[in-house]
Amino acid sequence: MCLPVLIWFFSQVSDVAHGLLFILSFIDVLGLNCPQLVKLSINSCPGVTDAGVQSLCLGQTQKLQFISLQDSGASEQSAVYLFRTFPGLKELEIDNNINGVLRVIEEDIMKGKVDSKFGIRKLHWDTSFSLYSNISFIMDHCPNVTDITCHGVISADVLKSIACIKTLKKLNLSYSHGYIGHHNLKDFVDFLKEVGNQLTDLYLSDTRLMPVREIGCYCSKLKHLTMICDSSLTRAQAVQASDQLVHPSSFKTLETMVLFDNYVIASEDTISYLLCQAENIRSLSLQKCRALTEEALNSAYAVHGFKHLQSFKMGHCDTFYDQDFLEKLLENENELTVMHLHSCFNITFVHSDELQLCLEEGENWDIDYDWKWNALSASVQSN
Repeated sequence: MCLPVLIWFFSQVSDVAHGLLFILSFIDVLGLNCPQLVKLSINSCPGVTDAGVQSLCLGQTQKLQFISLQDSGASEQSAVYLFRTFPGLKELEIDNNINGVLRVIEEDIMKGKVDSKFGIRKLHWDTSFSLYSNISFIMDHCPNVTDITCHGVISADVLKSIACIKTLKKLNLSYSHGYIGHHNLKDFVDFLKEVGNQLTDLYLSDTRLMPVREIGCYCSKLKHLTMICDSSLTRAQAVQASDQLVHPSSFKTLETMVLFDNYVIASEDTISYLLCQAENIRSLSLQKCRALTEEALNSAYAVHGFKHLQSFKMGHCDTFYDQDFLEKLLENENELTVMHLHSCFNITFVHSDELQLCLEEGENWDIDYDWKWNALSASVQSN
């Protein structure tokens, strides 16, 4: 029997005992009957344990290159099993997989295999677990790493370790809730000076440390920027090294921008500068942004007209009132095909009739707008 090369499997089982038995049996079937399997995703399944992963490794699935076990019952030991069995594995989505690959490398060295190589491209590092070997040592055996996600305390030592990854392109810094604000601006700016020119993707989550101008100045190849902060953690203003730092190429390559629940960037000038510089932006998502104003968006429109914009999403932006800006996006020449407005009651509640008339005159729109106050929602699609 040969199942499809690509398999996505999600399971949420209410009967735990029967669920565990089914999942283990399912993994056994995969291991024995799917020699062509390349990609496997089993997420949110606590029944996927180290024993199940070991069973998979003993089977016939020798072509696996992409595995996701997020929020499962698999531990670091599963990472060891998988790296040992599939050295060409390109992606393994499991918490702290960096310790798993490190253990396998050290085992190889003890066996005299000093030149072993692994194909992994993305590393996950829970920084509450100290690496007892330098990360540059890991890179000698994992030359294809381009993507790293760090969760926990992002100290100067952690940043120095990340800087050793000379192939780094995508960086995700997700700060643990217990450590909010425990990091140094100078360390982060020095880090950006050293590696910023390598980055195409930058994701910052749950931190006050979002120096927008410094990111623009030192990350000259950045294409995707996401900055998220849970407003229940802090409403302090984002730490900025400079309010005046300007570089002519800042954010010129940016294609995707997400500012979500971002109460920490409280400077209207900072948001305006970011939008005005992003002349090639294709996807813009602004959710719960305190500092977002119609002046910022109109200033950016005057600079570059959002001519390449394909998707515009805005939600819970209570300081934004300008229906005219939305009409300009809809009426003027650009690449816009998606607009979502969610709970922006200053627009959708007050001006819904006028806005709907503009939407109906558009072409190829995927429009969704709604608001909570009167439980009314509407969707307009025309081609």
